[in-house]
Amino acid sequence: MEPEIRATYRVYHEPSFDVVINEAVNWLEDSLKLLGCTPSIPAIDIGRTHYEASLLMLKAMIYGNLDNPSNEEQYVTEKLNQTNIWPLGFGGKTSVLDTFIKIGNQRAVEFV
Repeated sequence: MEPEIRATYRVYHEPSFDVVINEAVNWLEDSLKLLGCTPSIPAIDIGRTHYEASLLMLKAMIYGNLDNPSNEEQYVTEKLNQTNIWPLGFGGKTSVLDTFIKIGNQRAVEFV
């Protein structure tokens, strides 16, 4: 069984993708220290409600593509690998193998 950390983390933010993604990176950095022995693949979701965020996280894990990561996924992976946590906290360059990100609508849509 692979180690995992599941949590919904509410971020009140200014309307900036960079602020939200960097908050997620900070939270993940603290969580990586708790994982144990294997490198991880974080799944990040950005949604309006707990339900939507949970659904997006599951979709990120199901449809994530290790062969073609987006720029945002590469950014998070690089930032987390720069922490040099490595499995078991021994140090090294690979704490995270890749990252999956799924972003939902950020504003309610009004149909007229």
